[in-house]
Amino acid sequence: MRNRHPLRAYALSHTGIILALALTMQGCGFQLRGSQSLTTAHISSLSLHSTTADDLAREVKSQLQLAGVAVNTGADYTLSLENEIYDRAVLSVSPQTGKAEEFQLTMTARISLARAGNADLISNELISVSHDYLFDEDALLGKASEENALKANLRRQAAADIIRRVHAKTKAN
Repeated sequence: MRNRHPLRAYALSHTGIILALALTMQGCGFQLRGSQSLTTAHISSLSLHSTTADDLAREVKSQLQLAGVAVNTGADYTLSLENEIYDRAVLSVSPQTGKAEEFQLTMTARISLARAGNADLISNELISVSHDYLFDEDALLGKASEENALKANLRRQAAADIIRRVHAKTKAN
């Protein structure tokens, strides 16, 4: 007798393969980018201050809260963020028109981390992330929204980098 549902058997075999791969990756310690946690750093709360990096501070606060860290005043650690700056540099120019075709968008900020009653663990350290993108003068409106999306992505990358640095410094102390 022939199998009435060959697609069902095919789908079940692929589901089994995917499940086996997922279990293998979990067993080897694989984690999705940005899914790290600060709980192993023994930080339950952190105070966050920002003078000139409000967008970055919101992103850091969001990622900290997702990691289970309470962001409030009077915490054991104080993280300060300053000077969130975006810079756009020309990477390539069209030989035919002489107009810019490719840019690099760079976000920089300064961070400091202090433990209550102790010296700074991180003192005025520069964080820098960048991304390249193509520019088409004919699609100006689309490129402006693309640049805004890139800025948001750079903030997420910088926030993840800041959290990794906080994790490393607090784990060592």
